[in-house]
Amino acid sequence: MDIPQSSLRFAYTILVSSFFVFLSYVLDRPINGHKLSIGRFCLFGAYDIKYKATVFSETYTFTFTAASLTWRFHLPSASNPRWCTLTCDSIFYTSTTGDISTASLETILWFFPVFFRQTAGPWANITIDGLRIRVHRSTETPYFIQRLRENLVGTFLTGEVLRADVFRTTFRFAGLSERPEEKPVGKYCTKPLTAHDDDEMSFAVLARGLHINNREGRIYTFGRIDSQIRRDWVRDRGSLALVAEECRWVHVYFPFEYVAPRSGFTSLLSSLFHFPIDFVRTFNYPVSSTNLYVTRLDVTFDRFRLRDAELLKQGFSLVQEKSITSGIDWSDVFFDAVMHACKPADEPQPEDGDGRDDD
Repeated sequence: MDIPQSSLRFAYTILVSSFFVFLSYVLDRPINGHKLSIGRFCLFGAYDIKYKATVFSETYTFTFTAASLTWRFHLPSASNPRWCTLTCDSIFYTSTTGDISTASLETILWFFPVFFRQTAGPWANITIDGLRIRVHRSTETPYFIQRLRENLVGTFLTGEVLRADVFRTTFRFAGLSERPEEKPVGKYCTKPLTAHDDDEMSFAVLARGLHINNREGRIYTFGRIDSQIRRDWVRDRGSLALVAEECRWVHVYFPFEYVAPRSGFTSLLSSLFHFPIDFVRTFNYPVSSTNLYVTRLDVTFDRFRLRDAELLKQGFSLVQEKSITSGIDWSDVFFDAVMHACKPADEPQPEDGDGRDDD
């Protein structure tokens, strides 16, 4: 299994940055845009962690803080084959494009998970308690959040829905067709509330007990999803908010991976022989070797353009692809126009003060 050049460059960048971070901590001063400080360090943990960096030719600045990072080592056993537990509390990540915070993050590292049949292959289980993500503009979505959106929307469009207790969508125009009303101004005076004062569109999605198979060896489960896109025509700006609870992203076996139980020695040899493959796969796609559980997820886009909605972009691309593979002779003018509208605009973004999104 080959390692892509992009992964090698990424690994090189990580190694160089790690060296600068370590040097910054030892010398207690910024080194090449990196500055790490730790309030207290002991054998099993670090406390009051603060890391600040400026990267990408000084165009991107971020700050990472955590109250503590602790680690505990364990002796693996057949009933509990974990060898290390990492816990990080009160995480705050702020950057020029968005903010992320969580109450706690726990990572459990498994010892030969396939051999002990603890998981379906992932080497780590990650549990996040209270994940909050805030993005300032949809045109400047952080890379890892954009990849998460693409993966989730792709799963909804092409995956197999295994269970959906409740699924409901709501589309509403407010103020465009409602009759004017009287609203109080001050203590005694009133003035007409015209439709122009509250012209907005909202699209909401509600789901309960949703289980989806993405057909790539992953099962998504959500206990609750509430999402809403709002578009204010008066202020010419939009926003997006999503709340999800009991979110799981779990790897499952493919049908061809179901094999009869083998002896312990044979299973151990198989695990050892597959370790290099797992290592390369993890190096190329780190999330492929993890199971993820999030107790609650809150996502907010302060300024969201409809043309940046991942559902629209992937949805119209899927319709166009299906029409071509099905041999339907439709004109491409409609699809080209829609895809052009969904592409990010090249014009410069407005300043924060003018309140416009160029939607």
